[in-house]
Amino acid sequence: MVPVPPHTLIGSFLEENGSWDIRNIKEKMHREDIPWILGIQANRDGGEDELVWHDSTNGEYKVSSGYILGLMKDLLEFLMFMENQCSKQKFDMFLGLSWLVWSQRNQRIFQKKNTNLSSWLPWALDYLDNTLIHTHTSSNPKTEQRKLIWCPPPAGTVMVNCDAGFGKNQQGSGMAAVARDQEGNLVAAEVIYTEGYISVLMAEVLAIKLGLQLMQKVPNRPFFVCSDSLTVINQLVSKKVPRAEWGVPLNFPLNLHHYPWSQQLIRKTRLNIYDAKAPTNERVSKDA
Repeated sequence: MVPVPPHTLIGSFLEENGSWDIRNIKEKMHREDIPWILGIQANRDGGEDELVWHDSTNGEYKVSSGYILGLMKDLLEFLMFMENQCSKQKFDMFLGLSWLVWSQRNQRIFQKKNTNLSSWLPWALDYLDNTLIHTHTSSNPKTEQRKLIWCPPPAGTVMVNCDAGFGKNQQGSGMAAVARDQEGNLVAAEVIYTEGYISVLMAEVLAIKLGLQLMQKVPNRPFFVCSDSLTVINQLVSKKVPRAEWGVPLNFPLNLHHYPWSQQLIRKTRLNIYDAKAPTNERVSKDA
């Protein structure tokens, strides 16, 4: 590793197209910092840089958000400890009982329900015991596999499914976009792998961006872009860029009104059932 000279600017680590100069970064940065640097999306569209708190959609820091972040970290470490100390059945019982206690607490505070705890506790234990026994005895992967359904887009249009994924022990993420017509015929597809640590929301945004860029290569084809990230979809519907690290690449889809085709962003559920209610000439579905 070569020491970074004083007063070195970020621009010296960028290629002409705005992407990171990976070779230069690997030569001058500590290896543990490299995936974190590569996970930062540079503002390639210009504009002023600003400090933001990436754990909120508006980019503003609040004491409560910092407290929750620290609490969730401690909670995760505690749950990992408990999982290693208990059997699977006891750990499931602990999680279920914790959730029921939390639900009971919320009912008392927000709904003003004062349940008799002396009768509630035996009910909760009996409920969990019966639920977990049923789950453990009836779990059969072969019989419980859900049938995935792909619903075709309207005639004359193309459905672009976009998704992202992370691999275990990999310092990067993969994005894929697959476009099919109403008969299920493959129109176009593309897969990319990006180095660096990024958030799930950032990966989902980059997957949508990949799908839109893919459709630029398919002229005169109205299309739907499908994602399973409701957070990203709602942000696109609002037509506002969040002051968060995953907001930078959102500038691309939000500026697509410059293009001649029509497209619509819709939501898919876990079973890939699509809900498209807006007219096809709208850029983003208001009911997605």
